[in-house]
Amino acid sequence: FFKKIFNLAWKNGVSGILSIGLTNFTGLIYAQIGNTTSVNSYLLSLRVLTLLRDFSKAPFYSKIPLLSRLRAQNKISELARLAKKTMTLSNGIFLFSAIIIGVLSNKILLLIGSNAQFVNYDLWLLLSIAFFIHRYGAMHLQLYLTTNHIISHIIDSISALIFIIISLVLFKEFELYAFPIAMIVSYLSCHTWLSARFSLRSINQNLWSFERNNFILILVAFLTHILFI
Repeated sequence: FFKKIFNLAWKNGVSGILSIGLTNFTGLIYAQIGNTTSVNSYLLSLRVLTLLRDFSKAPFYSKIPLLSRLRAQNKISELARLAKKTMTLSNGIFLFSAIIIGVLSNKILLLIGSNAQFVNYDLWLLLSIAFFIHRYGAMHLQLYLTTNHIISHIIDSISALIFIIISLVLFKEFELYAFPIAMIVSYLSCHTWLSARFSLRSINQNLWSFERNNFILILVAFLTHILFI
């Protein structure tokens, strides 16, 4: 029993270090070369996005035990409906919270008398998109992991390698913007689409039928962003 659990745990552990650790590691790297003000702004923004990511994933992640039970009972259609509903709710919380934070962040900091500054909106937008893409792929990966076939360590290793290469290539020209750009490219080129492909295939769903509400949600969020910004 221990051997079986350990085999699953170390793979998920590697995945967690690579997917979340690399994001936090960018803050440590930038702290060595950036000025104090910009470093503080970047670290603050990362911290807020991390909190938002953890908060927004609750509707879906809290249902993982139930999703695993439905998988074990072979109630695939019920599993698909529950996963679709909770994923959409999690995505909606993240998207609209990110827009509100981006619009009001500096006003809130000024109101509470903080000397800290948020990153500029363009950088916040890129970071939010990167975190959203990862959050989307991570939920699909967790859905697939209910099959007990662990692939997260492989997917996250490839994505981490792509992220490092792109960051090194772009940093000289784009500086801090290189990090979210590298995140977006690495997630889209491997992590996100592979995770979605495996999970949707495991529940016998096609992309449009499962993700229709999410596509609408992204469109509404985009129009809301244009309205405010």
